[in-house]
Amino acid sequence: MLRSYLRQCRQPLVPRHARLQSFRRTIISNANHASSELREIPIRNEYRTLFTVLVAFGVASLGYGIYEMYRRMTIWPSALRQDLRDALRRKSKNDFEASEAFFRRALANARSLSTSELSPQPYLKTTGIAIALGSMLESTGHSDKAYDVYAGALSHIQEAGEKTSLSNEEHLRGIKLACKLAEMSNALGRNNEEEKWLTWAIQVILKSMLPNKSAAVHHTDVSQNVRGDDHTLSLPTWVSNTDLAAPFEALGSLYARTNRNEYALPVLLQATSILIPPSPQTSSSADRCRGAQIMSTISEIIMRVKPTEEGLYQAEAWSRKALDIAEGTRDKMQKKGGKWHALLDKSAHTDETCEVALAVSLFNIGILREMAGDKNEAKKYLILSSKQSKKIRLDEGVVAAEDALQKL
Repeated sequence: MLRSYLRQCRQPLVPRHARLQSFRRTIISNANHASSELREIPIRNEYRTLFTVLVAFGVASLGYGIYEMYRRMTIWPSALRQDLRDALRRKSKNDFEASEAFFRRALANARSLSTSELSPQPYLKTTGIAIALGSMLESTGHSDKAYDVYAGALSHIQEAGEKTSLSNEEHLRGIKLACKLAEMSNALGRNNEEEKWLTWAIQVILKSMLPNKSAAVHHTDVSQNVRGDDHTLSLPTWVSNTDLAAPFEALGSLYARTNRNEYALPVLLQATSILIPPSPQTSSSADRCRGAQIMSTISEIIMRVKPTEEGLYQAEAWSRKALDIAEGTRDKMQKKGGKWHALLDKSAHTDETCEVALAVSLFNIGILREMAGDKNEAKKYLILSSKQSKKIRLDEGVVAAEDALQKL
């Protein structure tokens, strides 16, 4: 991971009014000097016209920007607008303490308003303010405070869901908050809470989202009036991403790394069914690549749970399915056919997740063929896995494949 470093410069200990006077004298001097130089430069009429047009365009753009900001702010009740403006203004000036105070006051006032005053999508608005506050706290190093703010926002949606019917967009907001809390709980060492958040998100998806799934609810484009809070408050990108498979994938990974493999399998199977739904439903190339990667994980877990001949057969079937999907997706993305060996073409353009899924599935098949006593096939797949890992610079994949080849 790359790290960035900020250099801080110390200013001389000069009284503030003296620095201001010096700054003003410098500005006036530079302006006079520039003015005298400009008077000596002949300006052609077409340049004058161009300059006038550019100035007019700049003024018009500024006016449009002000109008657009005003228009977006009007989605909020008048009782909240000034606090939100002040919060955003203070944030832009790096006065985070004052901004936090304004955000918290706006949030408290929003929760005191009726749903009719906040409509449409009242719970998107209240949670939007909370997310804007939490995001700022995160960015300033106050992750614990941000966690509490996000938890409060999710609790608000949970309580509302017990009393009234929420829209799909409000359900999705709760799911995204739960996933964010699960991610943060892991990073903050609150491991006992990660499962709780993910389990809640999955329950909502199974109960309220998947039964009503018609078109592309997995990656839904939320309408402009719903996403108004995203634009006005500059909410982080994780809020607008709709990924119903993510909590299943995260919970399955949690179970796998804590050796609860019998729980991991059904959760990961559900994730693959969302990412790669049965016909006639379709999915994106990115989703199919993710599905292939999860299938490789399923193959590995099967061998942990059932290290028998039957388990070996099932595990290899999942690995070959992952390979087929990675192959088909890459062929489609490259707009050409051919056998999967051609996928190792260095000039190919594809998805990074598909590249990794291909390397992993090739490796898994090689290992499983070795366990079945078929050393020739094992060697072939391990060599292909090593080549693929080298191509995408997956060092751990190269090491694993080469080590397995030496042991054959």
